Amino acid sequence: MSIKKRGLFMAAYFIFWLSYFFFIRAVFLLYHQELSTQLHWQTIIFTFLNGLRLDLSVTAGICLIPFLLISISAASGAKSWISSFLNYYTCFLIFLVTLLCTSDLELFRIWGFRLDASPLLYLNTPQEMMVSVGSSPLWLLILLNVLINLFFSQAYRQLLHPLTTHFTRQSFRLLPVYLSFTALLFILLPARRINAYFSDQHFANQAAINVPWNFVYSIAQTTNPEINPYRYLPSATASKLVKELYPANPAPPQQLVRGGKPNIVLIIWESLTAKAVGSLGGIKEVTPHFNALSAEGLLFSNFYASGDRSDKGLVAILSGRPALPTLSLLSKPEQTSSLPHLSQSLKNAGYHTAFYYGGDLDFASLRSYLNHGGFEQQVSAKDFKQDELNSPWGAHDEVVLQRLFNDIEEDAKESAPFFKVFFTLSSHEPFDFPGKGIYKNSGTTARFLNSLHYTDGAIGQFVEQAKTKGWYENTLFIILADHGHTYPGRSPVYSKEKFHIPMLWFGGALQSPPAVIGSTASQTDLAATLLRQLNIPAKEYRWSRDIFSPGNPAFAPCFFKEGVGLLTDSSYLSFDHVGRQMIEQEGDGHKAQLDYAKAYLQQSFGDYLNN
Repeated sequence: MSIKKRGLFMAAYFIFWLSYFFFIRAVFLLYHQELSTQLHWQTIIFTFLNGLRLDLSVTAGICLIPFLLISISAASGAKSWISSFLNYYTCFLIFLVTLLCTSDLELFRIWGFRLDASPLLYLNTPQEMMVSVGSSPLWLLILLNVLINLFFSQAYRQLLHPLTTHFTRQSFRLLPVYLSFTALLFILLPARRINAYFSDQHFANQAAINVPWNFVYSIAQTTNPEINPYRYLPSATASKLVKELYPANPAPPQQLVRGGKPNIVLIIWESLTAKAVGSLGGIKEVTPHFNALSAEGLLFSNFYASGDRSDKGLVAILSGRPALPTLSLLSKPEQTSSLPHLSQSLKNAGYHTAFYYGGDLDFASLRSYLNHGGFEQQVSAKDFKQDELNSPWGAHDEVVLQRLFNDIEEDAKESAPFFKVFFTLSSHEPFDFPGKGIYKNSGTTARFLNSLHYTDGAIGQFVEQAKTKGWYENTLFIILADHGHTYPGRSPVYSKEKFHIPMLWFGGALQSPPAVIGSTASQTDLAATLLRQLNIPAKEYRWSRDIFSPGNPAFAPCFFKEGVGLLTDSSYLSFDHVGRQMIEQEGDGHKAQLDYAKAYLQQSFGDYLNN
């Protein structure tokens, strides 16, 4: 092979992979055409132009091994195995990268950000990971995967592979020429995500991201987060702003819960978005039992999730710890072991504590977190009979609620108060539930809403049973969501609608008349608010504030992938860390609120690094 032909192969191989990533980006835009059609045609073109820098970086990385082999073979003589190796190497990478990119198509619909290292958190429970994506159009994704693999692997074999079959030995003097081509790749390797961020439209920036680049980059960031990437303000300034949000000596709250030690039943409802709750202005028919209960207790109408996944929501609720934009605290036992925990605080106050979940507690390292929390009883899928495991995840909500009711009946015979936590699962993907739903079509939105309706019915039945028992009069029930959801309406990942969730307090132990609490609050505020109602110290919950304490600032920070939102009673903003720009803003005081949002993100991540 002459120097001209070797150079032709190198150039063609490089262009081949660039063309592949161009095609994959087009597939992404077509797959999410409901979002793509909202972009101006010029913006769509810029997704390709601004994504080119990351495409070049990945292409350079892919080409390193082939270019080195071709360079060495020019001086060392004919090597027939090199041709075969390049064929297998290329086809394998086409398969691997296509698998990542087709998986990303649906994961973006669910999570609102491009594929990164997040799925690696669930590798220890592969069955649950597969169930989680069960609502995806798997056959469509498989077909796309096969077609893309066939097209590009055949394109390589027909157009490029023949150029590699006739290697001939050339002069050693040409080796530096070929190595210089290889050296050019190292110039293209460095890239930053900011290269893909060119627009004030979140989806346009996301479309410009190269998935393999993002996957590898996020692994590197996750495994070695030694420095705080969110340093916007001088440390003293950031600390001062955050302290203003959490007064050192908050005023005593109004006593809304009966004195003594009432029983507590905390129901954490998977994906219960306010958009599906009629009593919060959402769809009326989805949660009729919750709507009815809302008229009996305290309904928090401006309540927001701290993060966008269950692993973040559970830590926010039970430990009062804000979510992290890119990391899961549940996956880091060395961090969760130092967190305060509602279960431990109540256990120390004489409560019997228990956690109920119909699935596998090893999913997302949940068991480790619960162990650190000191739950005396943990009920999961393994505690149910085989015929009760009627969900892809394990046991459906009505089955677990019946077990919870039976256990409460037994505990009520004892003198010790109880703290029971039930984490639902039937409204998790794939939105499987027994019986018929209220919506007959098979679309994702309909299945999601039907699953919420099912859990609503199960909870309604549980509460009706509880009301017939004597222990109900001394029990406080709290229902809130672990996080919101993009459905219905496909809310952007950064929108306040995505984070808006309900919280409801009711039961015989609540001595307050029914009311709607309109003050802005966060999941992280539950810990301090509940403990102070029970006259239990809550100072260790440094990121939790008492909602009922007069004069406490009303706010809720919300964290999405590489960004933060901040809500107050009069304003809302969302800030993109990578693009260093505002995404949304409403109300007054944007500059001041943005400083608080930045300070909160900076200090909360710094707190994570220091523990």
